[in-house]
Amino acid sequence: MTQKLVITGRRRLALAIGLPLALACVGWTGLNFVSLAAQAKYKLAPTVLPNGSALRLSLSNGDVAVAPSADGRAHVEGTVNYSLVNARVSWRLVAGAVVLSGPSCFWLGNCGSDLHLAVPSDEALRASLGSGTLIVEDLKGRLRLSIDSGDIKVRRVSGPMALADSSGNIAGAALTSSTVTASDDSGDISLTFSRAPTKVEGRDSSGNITVAVPANVAYRVIARVSSGSSHVDVPTDPASKRVIDLSDDSGDIDVIPAAP
Repeated sequence: MTQKLVITGRRRLALAIGLPLALACVGWTGLNFVSLAAQAKYKLAPTVLPNGSALRLSLSNGDVAVAPSADGRAHVEGTVNYSLVNARVSWRLVAGAVVLSGPSCFWLGNCGSDLHLAVPSDEALRASLGSGTLIVEDLKGRLRLSIDSGDIKVRRVSGPMALADSSGNIAGAALTSSTVTASDDSGDISLTFSRAPTKVEGRDSSGNITVAVPANVAYRVIARVSSGSSHVDVPTDPASKRVIDLSDDSGDIDVIPAAP
């Protein structure tokens, strides 16, 4: 004899909650499979951007490399990866500045870009990246670079810089900038100067800070460490106008001579 199943209040509640959740899980899994199967990419044709007073990059995911252009104009090219919905990289003029943004990613699947920009060497550049790697080389203009997750790398840059990273490393090499500000929530900061800077500021919540400067002049060095150690091996003078101001919540601070 088969006993009839009685739908109690608790069973009704379990069905009311469990059935939609089960259907949602099945739908989510299926959509993920579809998004993975629909992976695609396209090449961004070399594009000459209009002239502007400055260049701003507001990009989501991917790698970006910026170097000087040979003709004094701004150019962009690269590859864009997307899933389900074609992701676009676009530009617009805002208050005289050229703003490059994208890719406009669908919320499922892998999406990002690998972009190469050539810009006027003395033009101001402001770039923000969601995740990836941001590389800037051989520029002379003012730089403001930030990234949420990934690395910032600058080489042979001579203009003033402000660098900010939430999770990743900041590395500068062969710098001739007079003023540099670098902040990192989680990661290392490493700055090497081939010319003595006027002002260097570094702030790190978790990671090491290393600043290498020419040792032929004296610096006023301020090194504050909450958990870690500090080591200063360059000439110091409390009255010097060349200031290196560093603070670290958890990590080591080293101020050392740059290799000749």
